[in-house]
Amino acid sequence: AITAGTKVLASVSGGTLYLSLDSGVTWAQTNTAAGNRVYTDVAINSDGTVMAAVVNGGNIWVSMNSGGLWTARDTAAGNLPYSAIAMSTDGSKMVAVGSSSQVYVSSDSGTTWSIPAGSMSKSYVDVACSADCQKFVTVVSGSRIFTTLNFGATMTSRFGSNKNWTAVTCSYDMSKIYASIDASNIYFSRDSGVTWDQTPT
Repeated sequence: AITAGTKVLASVSGGTLYLSLDSGVTWAQTNTAAGNRVYTDVAINSDGTVMAAVVNGGNIWVSMNSGGLWTARDTAAGNLPYSAIAMSTDGSKMVAVGSSSQVYVSSDSGTTWSIPAGSMSKSYVDVACSADCQKFVTVVSGSRIFTTLNFGATMTSRFGSNKNWTAVTCSYDMSKIYASIDASNIYFSRDSGVTWDQTPT
């Protein structure tokens, strides 16, 4: 994950988190007190003060001071097979997903988490959100793409039945979405997920 400035956060599965303050020129470990973890995704807000990382079979880790101090945050379900996390540009709102789990949202920079009303138990692979995180899109392994315009209060099944989705990303307003199955199978939407086309191969 990268900020609009010079801070970059990266994770190693089965290792630790690494932070760069100079656009990736030099790197240092962060959250070393947590030991080696199976990190699956990281997120960072626009100025680099709020950072988050998810662990497969572990916690959601959050830092409020640019990686200086990290705190393990739990959803009500405890340790889960988290696969992805996204946050708003100001870091106040976050959404996390995992395989064989629900969608989890936070409105207080990751301090507390809840399951929104529109969530369904799915094998979520990835998630991406708009600048304010009110809108987000998830992809489900062997299933479909789901979107929400109201922070998960309602979620709509959009596209791709029985497809093995691997990743998703979106524009700041979520008007444009790209989702991939593999390097040669990428789909895009220009209307917040209502209609989809495949990119030329």
